[in-house]
Amino acid sequence: MGRLQRDLLENSHQISVYNDMPFAIFLYPPEEEWNVRSAIESLIIKLSNKGKTITKISFETLMWDLFQQIGTIDPDEGLSALIEEERSMGFEHTQETIQRYLSGEIFSAEKISVIDHIEKLSTGLDPVHDIIFLVHSGAFVPHFFQVSSLVERMKGKISVPVIIFYPGTKEGSIGLRFMDLRDREPTGNYRVSIY
Repeated sequence: MGRLQRDLLENSHQISVYNDMPFAIFLYPPEEEWNVRSAIESLIIKLSNKGKTITKISFETLMWDLFQQIGTIDPDEGLSALIEEERSMGFEHTQETIQRYLSGEIFSAEKISVIDHIEKLSTGLDPVHDIIFLVHSGAFVPHFFQVSSLVERMKGKISVPVIIFYPGTKEGSIGLRFMDLRDREPTGNYRVSIY
């Protein structure tokens, strides 16, 4: 995590070669989740002491917030509906509904999606002093939302440096296997730095 800290302090935007994608992925073995969480808190303190402001967004919390927002807009949707859907139609079907919720496919007019939420939280942040940490991406397991899709959808919408903490393994030169799940193909072409 030392190299990431150094790069964020020297020039937050050097983490990526693309101006419209100031993003990076911090890759770590899934079994190191608790150690990484502790290291993230330590990194936040170190960066804060050097004048950086970190906005930490938990995907776990974000998902529950989105489900509640959806349930408020439409009582036939949201968390209660997902629970009932899983009981009656099974997990695979429910997983597809969750994917549609998180991508904004269902509530696009209301701007309720993972990307919309991150975009709202980034509004007003200063690209020089502010950094967003996206944590707990393991909440997307097994197939709720693709991190590669997240990176592409943030392009041009988020100008603040974003670090995505990604539990997984590297396959080949550019492939990443989320949560090291053997039934998933490694995805690549993130076009961002991988730490």
